[in-house]
Amino acid sequence: MCYLGAKVKLNQLNLFLQPIVNIYDDSLYSAEILLRWEHPEKGLLSPNEFIDIAIKAGYLSEMTWWIIEKIFKQISQWKNNGQWKVKYISININAQQLIEKNFASKFMEKLKSYHLKAEDIVIEITERSLIENFIHTQHTIQLLQKVGIKFAIDDFGTGYSSLSYLKKLSFDILKIDREFIKDIELNPKDLLLVSTILDIGKQFNYDIVIEGIEDKKQKDLLIGLDEDLKYQGYYFSKPMHMELFAQKYLS
Repeated sequence: MCYLGAKVKLNQLNLFLQPIVNIYDDSLYSAEILLRWEHPEKGLLSPNEFIDIAIKAGYLSEMTWWIIEKIFKQISQWKNNGQWKVKYISININAQQLIEKNFASKFMEKLKSYHLKAEDIVIEITERSLIENFIHTQHTIQLLQKVGIKFAIDDFGTGYSSLSYLKKLSFDILKIDREFIKDIELNPKDLLLVSTILDIGKQFNYDIVIEGIEDKKQKDLLIGLDEDLKYQGYYFSKPMHMELFAQKYLS
């Protein structure tokens, strides 16, 4: 077994949560679960630093089910303790994982075993991953949608056929990538582009989350476009350990 695969079993992988809040008043709306590898030598690593290695080594499935099991168990505990104060928790799942045989049925079995509801979970899939695996993932996505699981397009705008896929995917949530946000204070054209994406997303009935808001000026400019937006970013909160998230927002 390779070094990375062993770390899943040794719990050197850890889960963090980043709040998703209403942009108008910063009230808690939901949260995104984020995977981190607490490497003994390199420190805290994000998935973009190791996920390709995991896929090539054949450990994508093991990691995905480890994440699902752990967050489902945690949500169940929060519900039993009367601490469930978010609309949903979103989970990042690589589209290649959806090709796994019986993924939908196994996912729902896990959900039921912890007495969770379909609306407790949103599955996030990056736009690029969706487009590259579009044909092979549609059956699994449709099976999960039929039982009430909602889907989000993550990192929207970083792919290569973005607008043409909004209607084809028929997802519920559109997450606009931070690349569109970082320069909106300096470049009016970037703000206009975000406004255009918002208008198109609304036409297809997407709920919209802005990623990567890092300062008040960015937030204020986006409020000017739409007070109903949700957002996440360092301006409100960095990702944090699940225990700290619970202490800060669920107690």
